[in-house]
Amino acid sequence: KKTLFVITCLMVTFGACGYFAFGSETQAPITLNLDDGGTFNILVKLSLCLGLYFTYPIMLFPVNQVMEDWIFSTSSSSQPDDNDNNE
Repeated sequence: KKTLFVITCLMVTFGACGYFAFGSETQAPITLNLDDGGTFNILVKLSLCLGLYFTYPIMLFPVNQVMEDWIFSTSSSSQPDDNDNNE
């Protein structure tokens, strides 16, 4: 619950900063509010792209684990049950 609260606070803070920086004319993707030129603007857009690029595999890791278990698992009847050893 603490993690969800902290993430919510960070997102609200980020949204409020965007609103205060650009006013009521804030466009939905905040990068549209940046000027087309400038080193800082390019650096911000590049950082967002790199963050997305490196976050994508992390989000797919659980999916990969489930798919590997499903594809490469053998029949459950041939595997000994771990609970049988606890008798």
